[in-house]
Amino acid sequence: MSVLDQAVYLVTVREGSEVYADMALVSLLSLKITNTSLPVRLVCDGESAQWLQGSGHRLPGLCDSVEAVQAPEGSLVYRHRWIKTQLPRFLRGSGIHIDADTLVRGSLTALPQGDWEFAAVPDYNRWDMDEHLRTLPHVIKAQELGWPLDLTRYFNAGVFCWKDTPAVHAFFAAWHRLWHEGVRAGELLKDQPSFNATLQAGLVSQATLPNAFNTMVLPSWDLSPEAVVWHFWSAGGWKEHSFAQLVEQAKHLSTERLTANVRRAIRFSRPWPNSGRGLARLLDWRGQRYGGYRTVERLWLSGQRRATVLHLLKRGRGTGRGSGAPR
Repeated sequence: MSVLDQAVYLVTVREGSEVYADMALVSLLSLKITNTSLPVRLVCDGESAQWLQGSGHRLPGLCDSVEAVQAPEGSLVYRHRWIKTQLPRFLRGSGIHIDADTLVRGSLTALPQGDWEFAAVPDYNRWDMDEHLRTLPHVIKAQELGWPLDLTRYFNAGVFCWKDTPAVHAFFAAWHRLWHEGVRAGELLKDQPSFNATLQAGLVSQATLPNAFNTMVLPSWDLSPEAVVWHFWSAGGWKEHSFAQLVEQAKHLSTERLTANVRRAIRFSRPWPNSGRGLARLLDWRGQRYGGYRTVERLWLSGQRRATVLHLLKRGRGTGRGSGAPR
């Protein structure tokens, strides 16, 4: 049963950083394709709202409302986190926050049952990442600040749901204070350590969202076919995927054509960059149907067309030389 009143995108942008607005545009189009009745709110700081309006970017016009927040002076990241860590302060009702670097592939209504007020997905889609997490600079910095962190119950802050309750407002206020403490004490702009430290304080009743609601595509590639949301945060510089191509297309394609390309991309089982019609669709179906992809299929779907041809030629020559010989 859905408790969602809205889906929320948070964007801070200025001239020269248009890519963040383009990313949100692509993600928003995927959301509108898959969740047609869910209102979409865009939240940004005043400077970003002014830039979006002055540049004529399409993003605000596709949202149901735009909330411009007067945030303090600072970098794009600082302003983004300043708003994010107190998001319900600027919005009424329950909602789901969705990072801009995502593709939404299905309905967001299948939320956990029960009496919960806040829900998120395990970081890396796993609970057993504590050894890796403790090596990350932002986690090390948080522990140096004395923040209690249980790294065996560590959530990702890219996609989360909240209900509009006093406890949730208290949670966000505490999260914002702790994040701001980290910024002042150690320039810790990352929001995830303070997010988890505040969650672990037990201020709000919690549920764990299914991995499908925030599938991090690089470490959780095998979960991609079942994903409701593909999250490219974890790609770490990897740009050979459909989302990167769509963001590039957002610079010059009409909204209609871009929407059509987004629709094709989210129908594929994985974020292949070569998510066109015809052959690619057939190869993707075959790989999904038979539980794996042959080399030639992986090469074609990953956009390596020249390598695909060379592989076929090499295989053909090998077959020709071997004909008639004992096997």
